[in-house]
Amino acid sequence: MSNLEFFKKEAKNLLKDWKTQTKTVESDGSIFFSYSPKFYDVADLFLYYEFSDKDEQDIELSRAQHLIAKMAGFKKWNELIHASSKRLELAELVVRQAKNDFNDDYNGGVPFDWDMDQGYVDEFE
Repeated sequence: MSNLEFFKKEAKNLLKDWKTQTKTVESDGSIFFSYSPKFYDVADLFLYYEFSDKDEQDIELSRAQHLIAKMAGFKKWNELIHASSKRLELAELVVRQAKNDFNDDYNGGVPFDWDMDQGYVDEFE
């Protein structure tokens, strides 16, 4: 499987998890979304990347692709699909690690932030 095929598959996996969304409206009108993910901790991803309630309801493959690109250190999906094979190889490692962190019951922090041009970006910088 090529690196690009990996990212396409992961976007579809994220979309599958996103579609497990259930919406709860509290008596005060507050809205909460919960998920039954298999591949990604969707709620943590949306929290980390500061998606709004409107964003959470906008379930589309293009949005999942955008989020995967951001996890991989790119600004958008188009930048990812036009990246060199070396950058895609590194980005795949980054996404695999983030996915493993989520799947290993991530300890409540946020996933490390990776920028393809700067490398690891400490959240406290």
